[in-house]
Amino acid sequence: MTRFLPAALALCVAACQAETASPPPRVVDPAFAAVDAKIVAELAETGTPGAALVVVRDGRIVHARGYGLADAETKRAADANTVWPIASMTKVLTAVAAMLLVESGKLALDRPAADYADGLQVPNRFDQPILVADLLRHTSGLDELPGRRVEGAADMRPLREFLSAHLVQYRAPGSFTSYSSYGMSLEGLLV
Repeated sequence: MTRFLPAALALCVAACQAETASPPPRVVDPAFAAVDAKIVAELAETGTPGAALVVVRDGRIVHARGYGLADAETKRAADANTVWPIASMTKVLTAVAAMLLVESGKLALDRPAADYADGLQVPNRFDQPILVADLLRHTSGLDELPGRRVEGAADMRPLREFLSAHLVQYRAPGSFTSYSSYGMSLEGLLV
């Protein structure tokens, strides 16, 4: 599964508009020439404006490159330092990270999320606690209250602080499936 994560990251960013930080790190390994060519061909075939790829091996960046455009309107080129707003696609990455921890025995799906929340008060208004599996299945019963959008840097809060102010449980865990940004954010905190 760990070999899947870099590919998932590359696919997640391909269709998003982006902002670029400076200066871009450029680490290009000739061994990735076929991958680079495949990404360029895929962008052309699908009409996708741009993408970026970073490959990490043993904790070190071994290949980092941007492809196409970070902003199709201004024709700004994508590079390895392009920041892509991937929004809800992070839920997939969070779930993959959680399952890697499950496979390694560091996280258990049938345990209460509160056991891993490092002191964060996880709501428990009903007879059963919210399980790690409930977060992944979107069955935690957490409400999607207004206030989850960040309009600018002034609105950004550390995840723990944000969740402390926004976690409200309105249904019993496991009783109802409801797409949950807060639940996956809590899962991200556990990871």
